[in-house]
Amino acid sequence: MLVLRKESLERTILRVAKKNGGMATASEVALEADISIEDAKSALDKLTTKGFAELRVRKSGTLVYTFPEFM
Repeated sequence: MLVLRKESLERTILRVAKKNGGMATASEVALEADISIEDAKSALDKLTTKGFAELRVRKSGTLVYTFPEFM
């Protein structure tokens, strides 16, 4: 019997960031992980607090989380 394991939220965030040149928004993560934008933002904020990501603001005002190792 094949058991499919759901990808962890952290792994989804990293995949999105890698695909986007080191950048991820809460909306992108929410879409990929099938979760709310609030939950995505919370997870991204935790990674920022731990020092794995940096929070930046685009000229448009959009919050973007950057992962320097993927840039």
